[in-house]
Amino acid sequence: MTHAASLLAFLAYARGRFWAGLVPLIIGQQRRTLIISWLLAEASSSGIGRGEMLAMTVNLRAAVETLGPIVYNVAQSHAVRRGPPAQVFYAPAILAVLAEIVRICLSRTKPGAC
Repeated sequence: MTHAASLLAFLAYARGRFWAGLVPLIIGQQRRTLIISWLLAEASSSGIGRGEMLAMTVNLRAAVETLGPIVYNVAQSHAVRRGPPAQVFYAPAILAVLAEIVRICLSRTKPGAC
């Protein structure tokens, strides 16, 4: 549901409808809460401590927040050359679709297979 909400928000942004995109983004931005909860449960069952798992998560988030602006700059430059600059929001929309595909694939595999 959070990926679908994010997809709707980014598609609204890409069409220049900022305020319409805010409503679904409220739901979409809550996905991190569910993921952290799931990660902590999985880490605990694997013998990884809560602090260690949170440290790994913070490090991954820092890497993503470092690389994110670079990726979005490339996407923005490409969007400006092709038409309206708001097309840059198709990049996170595609990422939301890919994240949902990965989630579905992982939910269909045997436990411990990933």
